[in-house]
Amino acid sequence: MENSYSISVQSLNAFGSSRVHVGNSYNVTYYHHQKSEQDGIKKYLDALWSTDPRHDKARIEQTNGGLLQDSYLWILERAESINWRDKSKAGRLLWIRGDPGKGKTMLLSGLINELQTSTKLENPRNRNEISYFFCQATNSGLNNYTAILKGLIYLLVIQHPSLVVHLDDKHNEDHWSSQVSLESILRRMLDDPGLGEVYLFVDALNECIEDLPLLLALIWIVTSRNRCEIDEPFRQTSSKVVLCLELHEESVSEAVSSYISYRTRRSASRKRLKQDVSQELHHHLSQNAEGTFLWVAPMCQQLERCRAWEIPNQILQLPQGLNKLYAQMMDQIRKSDSCDLYMRVLAIVSTAFRPLTFAEPIAVESLNIDEKTLPDLILECGSFLTTKGNTIVFVHKSAKDFLLKESSNLLARFGLAQHQCDLCQRCIAISQSLHKDMDDLFIQECH
Repeated sequence: MENSYSISVQSLNAFGSSRVHVGNSYNVTYYHHQKSEQDGIKKYLDALWSTDPRHDKARIEQTNGGLLQDSYLWILERAESINWRDKSKAGRLLWIRGDPGKGKTMLLSGLINELQTSTKLENPRNRNEISYFFCQATNSGLNNYTAILKGLIYLLVIQHPSLVVHLDDKHNEDHWSSQVSLESILRRMLDDPGLGEVYLFVDALNECIEDLPLLLALIWIVTSRNRCEIDEPFRQTSSKVVLCLELHEESVSEAVSSYISYRTRRSASRKRLKQDVSQELHHHLSQNAEGTFLWVAPMCQQLERCRAWEIPNQILQLPQGLNKLYAQMMDQIRKSDSCDLYMRVLAIVSTAFRPLTFAEPIAVESLNIDEKTLPDLILECGSFLTTKGNTIVFVHKSAKDFLLKESSNLLARFGLAQHQCDLCQRCIAISQSLHKDMDDLFIQECH
């Protein structure tokens, strides 16, 4: 007798994108294969993870009160940026350099946002890839070459999982800490034919305190403060575009003004400030900014934590965040082999009542360098100083205040008081020897 439960399928057809499912076993092999593949990718990502650069970027933007378009859009219109984006000139380095507080990090963050729209990080269907890393000197997970390599590789694998073919099982924990191994992996990934255009960003090169020369040997979009140890290797790079923010002072100042207006409006709204207090706040921030975010950004962060009635007094104080930054800069000088020289230069510049010319500290300190080399020395003074024309100036008046108040004892050990005494004695000596017509020139009066 025929089994009534027996079913026979003679023929089945599927059209278009439809699927046919017969029985109670459906796609089991494919599912297990896919899950195994995903587990493999996750294993590598877990091994690579020391930080997620996307979270670091979001944290930095949040700390600074959000990313204001007016603070970075100007860079897209500059000739340097347009020249770098010229697709006929692939493999070019874009180096954004400038003194502290010029807004380099936020510029880079904005540039990432603009380019990210065409990458897989924004939409998996896009052709291009992007990867970035934000260095931070005070964080051991963000201040070294190994961490940077891991972060860049991590974001590339997130966008393009097939890149795990360049990561094999021999890479145990020791290999994940090997700079040579990680650099080799990154280079193989960048050579992968499956990739489109790849944008690599590294922010704050000067805050990579371990193995910086190794990092400089690789080419990406980078930002940094003006530093000789960064400038020298890049001089040898022919395919580079340098965007020096000191040459775009007007654009940076406008960006700072937009930032001040934005933060003032936000504070006025959140804290329900009176109009006169809001106007006073805007005026005070504008008057003390000096065309830089250096003082404005930490001050705005500090005001966020104040009550409305505390703001008038608080704006007269030095931002706490700025004190920490200056202390970090001073610590950087102390660790240098040329600490004594840098401190002597800081001492004499702090003593002067006006900006010094290049020739003056050379004469006073009997420095064995010429005026062409002095700017390089100035750049190494912990980022406290910068140059304008042939004069030496502080990056912000608060930097001089910090040196004279917070670091007065430290500067004293390097001759601050002695410099003041020497300058006074020289002025007295010169005044005693001065007389009319010192060169014995007789200028006949013209009638």
